[in-house]
Amino acid sequence: MPISPWPPSNFKVWNSELNDPGAIRQQLDALQNTEKHADEQTAMLTELLLKNGLGALGVHAVSKPRTLACGVTVHRVLREDDRYLWLCFEPYVDAVRDEILNANPAQVIMLNSCFTGTQGDEQLSNLQLELAAQDISLLVI
Repeated sequence: MPISPWPPSNFKVWNSELNDPGAIRQQLDALQNTEKHADEQTAMLTELLLKNGLGALGVHAVSKPRTLACGVTVHRVLREDDRYLWLCFEPYVDAVRDEILNANPAQVIMLNSCFTGTQGDEQLSNLQLELAAQDISLLVI
């Protein structure tokens, strides 16, 4: 087997060769948290930037992580079009939405695991609708 020149991903990968419904259901449950190690934010940030075509030539600056007034940390990346990309890897709270809407970044990337609890799906749906209304792209990994 050839050795990959790329380091392993920080995110779990879907196994498309599964045929058994039980195994597929188990994999769906396991992928509710797509990240392998949630404490590796810098590595996840780097990988997501590269996967979204924002390597060294597509990014003007990456700022230090910023803790918002609501206590959630975001990573802000200034893109080549002078608009920001925000990345958040922490549990979602409604105050994050308000901060995003006020800052008006071009795009926001969040982990699926940010939306937890009994209202997680509802929070995600509402956030998608509100950001889309402001022409802010949301990518959930």
